Amino acid sequence: MGFSVKATTASGSGGYGTGFELNEDVITSVRYKTDTPDDENSRSNDVSAIITITGTLPQNEADLQETKKVAIWSLEKKSPYLNIVVQRVSAGLVMREYTFPRAFCVDYIEEFEEDAGNGKFTLIIKQEKKDVENVKIEGGYGA
Repeated sequence: MGFSVKATTASGSGGYGTGFELNEDVITSVRYKTDTPDDENSRSNDVSAIITITGTLPQNEADLQETKKVAIWSLEKKSPYLNIVVQRVSAGLVMREYTFPRAFCVDYIEEFEEDAGNGKFTLIIKQEKKDVENVKIEGGYGA
């Protein structure tokens, strides 16, 4: 099947008010990373959770409106947090489901080329550091 991303208002202060949904027609890849400092000689308590989502900016109004919401969210400074759920579903099986309850945008990039119809985007999000223990990684059950 593919990927899906659902963003809703995060609980607590600083929650952004406008969510978005991206589906398998838009998302081409998802990369999850647990990040710790590379210069440590033992396990650090400084742990980050990062998701990189790449996709296309297809030539249909509904998907373009949802990706536009992502671009606008990427500029938010006062209330930057959203609850983000990313799923990878294949053959009726939820392979992975990542939940970041207070995610913020680290980087958002859009690219267009003159000779290609669709554009492409890259969205990099992180979980707010103080709540990294609330990140959920699930999967292995029917969709």
